[in-house]
Formats: sequence, C-alpha cells, structure tokens
Amino acid sequence: VVDCVFDKCSAYNRGAGVGYAQNGDMAIGERLIITNNTINLQHAWGSQTGAAGAWVGGGILRNSIIAHNNMGKKGTYPPPVCATGVRVVKGLLVNCTVYNNHVGDNITEDYAGVVAEASGYVKNCIIYKNSSSKNTTVANWSGPAANFTNCATTPIKELPNGNIDITTTDWTFNSKDPIFQASSHLIDMGADEANCGALDFFGRPRIDNGKLDIGHEEYQTGELSVPFTSSE
Repeated sequence: VVDCVFDKCSAYNRGAGVGYAQNGDMAIGERLIITNNTINLQHAWGSQTGAAGAWVGGGILRNSIIAHNNMGKKGTYPPPVCATGVRVVKGLLVNCTVYNNHVGDNITEDYAGVVAEASGYVKNCIIYKNSSSKNTTVANWSGPAANFTNCATTPIKELPNGNIDITTTDWTFNSKDPIFQASSHLIDMGADEANCGALDFFGRPRIDNGKLDIGHEEYQTGELSVPFTSSE
C-alpha cells in the first residue's frame, strides 16, 4: 500500500487500526498519511484491537505520518493494550512520524502514541506530543524499551543509547513541506538502511550523505533551506 491517505475513518468497539491495518510478514505500507481517525473502544478484544491510527501485525510500515488520531475512551471493561497512534504487534515501524494522537481518558502505559509488543520493533521514528485529555501525564511510547532504536521521543530514560530526547531538538511538525535544516539533531541519526525504503515521505532519496535521518523526512545535502522562486 503506497502513497495513500486514510483520513476521518471511525469505528466503535473493535478497531484493529481504524485508519490502516496490515498483516503478513511481506506486507508493506509506505508514504501513507493516516490522520484524524477515531475509535471508541468499550470492550477488550485482545491483539486484534487497539489502534486509532495504524495496526501493524506484520511486515513494514515506513516513511509515513500518523497524526491527530483520537481514541474517545477506554471503556469500563479491562482494556487491551491500546495505541492512540500505532500498535506494532509484529513487524517494523520505520522512519515514521507519530504526532499528536489523543485519548479522551486517563492515559496509562497501555495507552501510548506507539505501543510495541515483544515481536514489534520501532526504528528511526519521531514520537511526540501524544496525550490524554484527563491526565497531564503524556505517554508517547510503551513496550519493551529495547524494541525502540534510534527514535526521537520523550522520555528516553529507559530507552537504549541512540534514541534522542526530542525536547532538545528544533523540530516542528509539518506534513506538507520538508523542514529539516542542516543543523537538525535528527539528521544522520537513523539506522537499519535495509528496511528504510528507497524514498522518504516527500519522494526524495531516503538515504542522503550515506546515513539515515530520523522521521518521515530525509534532509537533502545542498538543498536550499527556503524555497527558491524566480520571475524569469
């Protein structure tokens, strides 16, 4: 599934990726926009639920944006593991930006922007400003800390070396235009070139200067920092 938009989808109770769901070891989702999807999850349905944005049951989801998705409430039943942005049950989430996904109830470690399970891995992703409406605690990520590598998020206290505290960077969210400046702390800080794909979110070479960046965008060496227009 390549170059698609999944926007303003909704589900009630059962939702294995309200915006997008993929399964199978060979599945690939690439350069997707998964935004403004909503779920009200009332019951516990196990591993087949719990993702307002995207659910990955195998394969690779990469170079995509998952943002502004909403989980209305967690319900009164014992909840399954849920993700406001992406739940990675199995497979890889690579070079994605998971931003400003929201849950309308008290957020716990089981309700995070990205939830990785034992066989789910998250690499080179920006995971930021995922939140709850009732609790000032912000949970951007949940799952085995070792399964998160070379990501930009917060907090990073338990994460392995190579992850970056995004609060110390100059990054701002932009899904329409490249924004990386040459001084960005996210440039050349990624890893796992084998699974990153050939192109970034904007259709430009995914690897520049021999190294991967973090997030959906790849800074292009020599590119102008502001758009150039000419009257001639």
